[in-house]
Amino acid sequence: MAKLPALSLLLLSWSAVSICNAQDQYLTADEVRDPNTVVAWLGTRDSASLRKDAQFWVEMAEVYRQRSYWSAAAKAYGEAMIRYPSPHNVSRYADTEIRMLGRVRAREQAFDLQADQDIQRSLDYYRSAMAANAILQTLNAQGIDDLQNKIDCLAEYVVEGNRAAQCDPLRAYFDAGAE
Repeated sequence: MAKLPALSLLLLSWSAVSICNAQDQYLTADEVRDPNTVVAWLGTRDSASLRKDAQFWVEMAEVYRQRSYWSAAAKAYGEAMIRYPSPHNVSRYADTEIRMLGRVRAREQAFDLQADQDIQRSLDYYRSAMAANAILQTLNAQGIDDLQNKIDCLAEYVVEGNRAAQCDPLRAYFDAGAE
C-alpha cells in the first residue's frame, strides 16, 4: 500500500522537474522583443520538440483568429512565440496583439495614453521577427517585404506620431473601435 503514494510522489516530482526544464528553454515575451536575444536563442536551440509544441499553439491561435477572438488568439500566438520565436510566430503575435490592444484602448478610450507604448511594443516584435528570419530564412521575398513595410511604418509613427500612416498594424490598432 505504501508503494502507491511513494510512486505517485516520484512521478509527480519527475513531472515537475520536466516542466521546469522545458520552461527554462522558453523565452519570455519581453525577451522576444529584443532581436539580439532571439538571434542568440535560435543560434543555440533548434529542437523539433520545441517547434512541434509551438505548432500546437499556432493551430489553436488560428481557430481563435478566424472567430475574431483576438485576446485568445494573442495568448495562443504568444505561447507559440515564447516556445519557438520563428518569424511567423513572432509576427503573427504582433499582428494579433496590436489588434487586441486597439480594441481594448478603444473600449477604454485610452489611445492617447497608451498608443506610443503599444506601437513601440509591436515595432519591437516585428524587428525580432526580421532578426529571426535572418537566422531561419523561412520568409519568402514577399514576406520579407511585408514585414519590412510594417517595421518602416511603425518606426515612422514612433518618430513622427503619424496616425495617418497606412499600414495594417496601424489600421488594425486605430480602427479597432469602428469594428
